[in-house]
Amino acid sequence: SHIVMIGILPTLMPDHLSGHWMSESTRYQALNDSIFTARGEDIMIDITGPERLSLQAASIAPESACTSMQLHLQVSPADFANNWNAAQVLAGPQLALGANSPYFFGHHLWAETRIELFAQATDTRPDELKTQGVRPRVWFGERWITSIFDLFEENVRYFPSLLPELSDEDPVAELAAGRTPKLSELRLHNGTIYRWNRPVYDIVNGRPHLRVENRVLPAGPTVLDMMANAAFYYGVLRTLSEEDRPLWTKMSFAAAEANFMAAAR
Repeated sequence: SHIVMIGILPTLMPDHLSGHWMSESTRYQALNDSIFTARGEDIMIDITGPERLSLQAASIAPESACTSMQLHLQVSPADFANNWNAAQVLAGPQLALGANSPYFFGHHLWAETRIELFAQATDTRPDELKTQGVRPRVWFGERWITSIFDLFEENVRYFPSLLPELSDEDPVAELAAGRTPKLSELRLHNGTIYRWNRPVYDIVNGRPHLRVENRVLPAGPTVLDMMANAAFYYGVLRTLSEEDRPLWTKMSFAAAEANFMAAAR
């Protein structure tokens, strides 16, 4: 047997996503329970490409079919917005070059089925909330930003907590004492909002930093392809983010999202 580097394993079938295959991690079980409590009903997976797949799921297990290659870039607070905006511009071309998830449950669907499957499999919204304009947790976004705070503010404004764990930390007291606050609640909540370019606050050896976490690409198809996709991303990202007149000042956010979805299909 050999490892297959692909966004969704073509041989995956419904029996492989039954309950006993799920991790025993209490976090995943709590996440599963919270999503279904919010929905109040089973998840509907309905994706149409060259073929159509329509089924109901009683757990979030279908999202585990999605295998991505995540690219991280550590940036300064001052440079975060430019790099995030550039990554959003780049998401469509990334998928156009790197799509590698054409099949799910034996059906030929989108070029990058992983995008729509992940969105539907973790959707906390029943139909009535969708029609009311409630945002999905798998989200491209809706506007260009001027600061990382724009994204963290959206987290609080639009998304209820799925894992309401609290820490005893007082961030203000930690700062006053000359220590780096862990901001555990911010990081946990941010981890349950699945932007395709996610803002990350993290701490390594007591030093805080920010990252842009690019979640657009699938795995594979070869190590060489993945290295080439990474080189393309980092190279074009640097060029776009350092332009005197950035591309996003001349391009609507809706156009960037439309490019992303067109490439996925």
